[in-house]
Amino acid sequence: MEGYDRSEWISLDLGDVIVHIFDQESRDFYQLDRLWFDADKVNITEYLEEA
Repeated sequence: MEGYDRSEWISLDLGDVIVHIFDQESRDFYQLDRLWFDADKVNITEYLEEA
């Protein structure tokens, strides 16, 4: 896990999937949704486990 100490942008490398968690200000600044708008969509339910 990277970025946890500042909590503006946290990146989790889970092998096949990389998860980005932003605060709202960083999300607005980097606009990754716009950069990756044409990427393949992935249904994450198959990756989730019931607690």
